[in-house]
Amino acid sequence: MDDVSNYERTIVSLMIGGYSDGAIARHVNVARRTLERHIAKLMQRVGAPNRTALGALAAHHGWVDVPALAGPSAPRRPVPVTAQRAGSVPAGRAMAS
Repeated sequence: MDDVSNYERTIVSLMIGGYSDGAIARHVNVARRTLERHIAKLMQRVGAPNRTALGALAAHHGWVDVPALAGPSAPRRPVPVTAQRAGSVPAGRAMAS
């Protein structure tokens, strides 16, 4: 099980970091569907029934640097921008009285 490539380690690290398939695919320069097939083949090869188990196996076998993922430089999932509440005042504009 230690025959995991650097490419696969990168993918799993980004998955653990919370990146979407689309973001990972752009990072490794493949189509999203191709990335999904690569993940499925890796899961099958290492016996992981799901992505969570794949992440656990990666951490257990040292395929990813877990302390780095937990630290301040860890990849983070982008925070969604929330829609403005109805009736709220946009920043920089004063309300007319």
